[in-house]
Amino acid sequence: MQVCSPQWLSAAAVAVADLRVDDQIDAAVCQVIDSEFGDRSFRIALSNGTVTIAAGDPIDGDVVLRTSLDTARMLASGTQPAQQAVLAGDVRISGDVSRLVVMSDSMAAVAAAMAPLWATTEF
Repeated sequence: MQVCSPQWLSAAAVAVADLRVDDQIDAAVCQVIDSEFGDRSFRIALSNGTVTIAAGDPIDGDVVLRTSLDTARMLASGTQPAQQAVLAGDVRISGDVSRLVVMSDSMAAVAAAMAPLWATTEF
């Protein structure tokens, strides 16, 4: 399944549908993958203890995470840990970074829920 395709977005929404996260968080993260064919992006929204994933524009996020296509592949496959990618400058973060820190446990739960999907995602 192609990342950010309608089918992928539907599968991502299903992957997090039953996930419960910190109900004190009301924020959104937009993930943008830069490619030679144009940006691909999606939005992860945390609100009232629930998670939704849908198509999204970078302006839709409190925090925007931007990566190259190669970095997205490495992150999805687990060959490059996220923290290492951030420290190396391979993930560029903009917006309210303090919100990302507050969301870290919830975003880790989202990542775990989406791991099976990432394992079969095509870039």
